[in-house]
Parts: sequence; C-alpha cells; structure tokens
Amino acid sequence: MRFTEYVIRFVRLASRYEEEVTGETRFGYTSAPFMDGTATRGPTLGSGITFGDDALGMRELTANAHRLEAWRQTKSYEYCVQVSRLLIATMVALTCWLPGRTFFKRKRPILSLASILFTNFLS
Repeated sequence: MRFTEYVIRFVRLASRYEEEVTGETRFGYTSAPFMDGTATRGPTLGSGITFGDDALGMRELTANAHRLEAWRQTKSYEYCVQVSRLLIATMVALTCWLPGRTFFKRKRPILSLASILFTNFLS
C-alpha cells in the first residue's frame, strides 16, 4: 500500500510541476485553491496536491525537479498521458450516452479507471 501511495503522490506532484513550468498539465486535474464563499456563491473546494504553505510546496517541487523532468522523458509518462486522455474521452462519451446523468458533479469522476477499462476493452 505504501508504494501505491508514493506513486499517486508522485503523479500529483508531477501534475503540479507541469502547471508551474508550462502553465498547464497534460494529465490529471489542474490545481485550484480553496475559495471562500461570497454572499451569492458558496465556498469552492480546491483540487490537486496540497502543501502546508507555498514555500514548502516550492521547495518540494525544486527538490524533485530532476526526478520529474527525467520521468517526463520516459514511456511511463507518455502512457500516463494516454490513459488520462482515454479516461476523459470515455467520461465525456458516457455522459453523452446516458442523458440526464452526469459524472462530473465532483472534481473526481465517479467511475474508476479500472471499471472503464474492464467495460470497454474486456467485454
């Protein structure tokens, strides 16, 4: 379980790193801060990896920059981008096929990647 958690955190960190360096990410969700509510609108939850403060986040990104840049040059990174695009395309297609049901009420999709792969490729 610890290795899985490390990989998930690394991928989230890589997504944040891409946002900081290129201004966008090719996979994952974009990072957004928590927004307090106003009189007309309620609070909005944030998304992406979180740090104790901005300085700590920048230190972690800087300390891991060489690992993140090296990973961006590998096949594993390209596979991650392809799977992310497949997941998004499948979610959009499912939303179109099932009128009246939305899968994007939350920041994270309800369906898991495994269920999409099993439904589309193994049946």
